[in-house]
Amino acid sequence: MRKGFTLIELLIVVAIIGILAAIAVPNFLNAQVRAKVARVESDLRALSVGIDTYNLDRNSYPPDWIDVGGSVVDSGFIRSMKYLTTPIAYLSDVNLTDPFYDGPDKSVSFPSGGYDVATYRYFCYQHGWGKVVGHVKAGYVVISYGPDRRESYGEWCGIPRGKNWDGIYAPSNGLNSMGDIVRVGGNINPNAWQQSQ
Repeated sequence: MRKGFTLIELLIVVAIIGILAAIAVPNFLNAQVRAKVARVESDLRALSVGIDTYNLDRNSYPPDWIDVGGSVVDSGFIRSMKYLTTPIAYLSDVNLTDPFYDGPDKSVSFPSGGYDVATYRYFCYQHGWGKVVGHVKAGYVVISYGPDRRESYGEWCGIPRGKNWDGIYAPSNGLNSMGDIVRVGGNINPNAWQQSQ
């Protein structure tokens, strides 16, 4: 009589492997999201230090766009912050890619096109965009799109938008919670979005 596995034994082994895979794969994916969130928070902290140091030296935050020949280019994107790299190197590089960027059509605010720049976003409320949206306080915000990979807060940081906006990322409902990863500086109320207009 030859020794071997019975069909029942094989099915049990396959079931055990399936259960272990069902446990391990989500944990692996969550580890990737946690690593990206940690990287974003570190990048935004470094950007914030550079921006605050710039402000200490010049008593003004860097503008949030570059005006070239009458047209605005790189508006709101951190890669346009040449002020932070030259002539004084507050940061060695501002071309920091947002790991949660998901292509030009990912923006909830602009579903027909969205943004096509993969770097973090920066908005200054002292001049530029702040005047456009009617912000009365001086400060800035640097933004990542967050694990939901869409703009759900963006440049409206500190502006009352009503509670239907997703606002700031907080993993209270799991790592894929809605909201943008945000770091603010200056005189800004990042929770103003919760207040109705």
